[in-house]
Amino acid sequence: MRTNMIKTRILVVDDDPTTRLLISNTLECNDFIFYEAVSGEDALKFMDESQIDAVILDVHLLGEMNGYDVCKRMRLCPGGQFIPIIMITGDKDFSAITKAYEAEATDFITKPLNFDLLPYRLRYLLKTNEDWKELLSHRHQLIAAKRIAAIADWSYDIRKNIVSWSDELFSMLDITPIPISIHEKILDYIHDDDRTIIKQAINELFANHREYEVEFRIRTNNFEIRYVYEKTEVLYDDNHNPIYFFGIIQDITKRKEAEKEIKFLAYHDSLTRLPNRAMFLEQLELSLIRAKRLDQPLAILFMDLDDFKKVNDAYGHGIGDQLLIEVGIRLSNYLKECKLASQNLFFFSDIQGHPLARFGGDEFIILLQNHITPESVVKVAEKLISIINKPFEIDNESFLISTSIGISLFPHDGETATDLLKNADAAMYQAKKTNKNLFRFYDKLTNDSLLRRVNIEKELFKSISHLEINFVYQPIINFKDTAINAFELLMRWTHPLFGNVSPEEFIPIAEDLNLTDNLTAITLQYAEIAYQKLTRFSDNIALGINLSVRQFYSNSLLSTLNDAFAKNLIQPEKLIIELTETIVMTNYEKSISILNDLQKLGVRVYLDDFGKGYSSFEYLVSLPVNAIKIDRSFVIDAEQDERKQTIIKGLISLAHGLNLTIIAEGVGNKHIATFLAENGCDQGQGYYFSKPTNLETFIHDGKILIEGKKA
Repeated sequence: MRTNMIKTRILVVDDDPTTRLLISNTLECNDFIFYEAVSGEDALKFMDESQIDAVILDVHLLGEMNGYDVCKRMRLCPGGQFIPIIMITGDKDFSAITKAYEAEATDFITKPLNFDLLPYRLRYLLKTNEDWKELLSHRHQLIAAKRIAAIADWSYDIRKNIVSWSDELFSMLDITPIPISIHEKILDYIHDDDRTIIKQAINELFANHREYEVEFRIRTNNFEIRYVYEKTEVLYDDNHNPIYFFGIIQDITKRKEAEKEIKFLAYHDSLTRLPNRAMFLEQLELSLIRAKRLDQPLAILFMDLDDFKKVNDAYGHGIGDQLLIEVGIRLSNYLKECKLASQNLFFFSDIQGHPLARFGGDEFIILLQNHITPESVVKVAEKLISIINKPFEIDNESFLISTSIGISLFPHDGETATDLLKNADAAMYQAKKTNKNLFRFYDKLTNDSLLRRVNIEKELFKSISHLEINFVYQPIINFKDTAINAFELLMRWTHPLFGNVSPEEFIPIAEDLNLTDNLTAITLQYAEIAYQKLTRFSDNIALGINLSVRQFYSNSLLSTLNDAFAKNLIQPEKLIIELTETIVMTNYEKSISILNDLQKLGVRVYLDDFGKGYSSFEYLVSLPVNAIKIDRSFVIDAEQDERKQTIIKGLISLAHGLNLTIIAEGVGNKHIATFLAENGCDQGQGYYFSKPTNLETFIHDGKILIEGKKA
């Protein structure tokens, strides 16, 4: 047995460096020792030279062998038959799963990987494997046990018509060992619902010598239900006449409980044990189908605790977590009382018992269905606010909190889950913005954001037509020589009535008004003016512009660029187009075509806010881009977060491995800048170098300068 002083050694075989990095970080955080290999050849060589305890093996690898071939070869290595091998397969790729088992893999994990569950799965397999190896150390007692991990075993001598059972079977059934000469006696202990299957399997074995393996339930002598696994084999004489039947029966109750726990964690919040977002969305989709079929209403109540962050900041996350647990308990108890009062009011989950979920953070969501009316929903909302307002006693401290609730109704406020959730969220936000501690129904006619949007629509067309949209410029710095490589143009709109309106707000409105091409034309016009100014002082500086979804997919984008280049007001190689991952993935195939056309023009393309969106490294390999920009969320406080530092290092390595430039956004201080430079980051952008400002700020004495440094 392994002592606590020896750490478990895991070999990770995957040709994707980021996947290896993420798996390795997960293993390291859970006290495993990990080793890496990128090809089947490297993995097999490592097994020959080193001792490992388990293998995590991807299907797709570098080299001539795939994961299935490697798995088969590993089983032939000395001791390889005992090592748990977990294969990584595609999501819902049942053929890959079948191939994994045919290659004698121990288990499989589908993509995308759930890194929270991976350590539990590994520990379970390792524990099972230890039990298996310990049992196999006694395999000389039975020839069949060389291939079968067993706790109890039985045999049937065909010539003598004698059935023999090991003592472990009686222990499994909690009965005193007694002579048993016929198989049917044991059938009395099999669960009634499984008995027919076992009888058929036994009949096939005795009549046609057909071996079987099956899982079923047994009822012990003290009425405890256990799950067992049984497998049989037939031993033949030299003339191929059957002379013995062998069988093993293994108690797999713990495995079944572990599988149940894994399934529970996948659909439940680990803190409150309530259903999570995934389960709620599944239930909501089913409820909508039912509501449409029966022409019945449905309501969603979106709850958010008011000023919950203040509790975390003042008392710590431990108290905050306990408060969330207590909130969940109160809501659960109230809904259970409602169930007793009105069996037809709510839709109840078979697993949890009520339609309540923790949606994330301090958000809870409730689904009401069947015989509801706006009046009954109001009563529920008022009661929910009332029970949250009562003091919470935690660690001898009394806490008073409140909640804001947004309500959307089907079909009045939407007919899809997405629309209903979005509108309930908007109504909750409106309740919170109004005065908190109250509820609001979604009302699209009086919604403040809608009114603001209508007013912005009126003014935006006028502002674009009169060129009242402006730009500021933020430099992108080369870490090697601190020179300015480029300026990013950032769109700004200051309105006399609305003040500063962010691009995130007015660009989608401009797109809905079919002003996409106008925005592109204005952006290029400012880029051309800036380029003409910069070329007086430097030939090395490029200009980066951001495109929205509709700007990027516009049919006129390429012709607009060609017209600009034909006027010779800006050179293609001096223009950078920045696109977010979300934009590129909106229509992947069309994106590839457009990006290839941009590359042919000589325009550089940067993938912006990398890590914030899809972050699909599979797509990154095939995307014709020149650089990736690390999203500022990974950079701004990286000097205090070693995990973010690890991710940044991995992204730098990934970019360089793909021959891409890597740029860090959000560089806010010297420490971050030094860390990035020392770890090979190519360029940086952020307030440490300069805030977005007028282009003239950087032009002094015939030179382009930043903080006294020459570009």
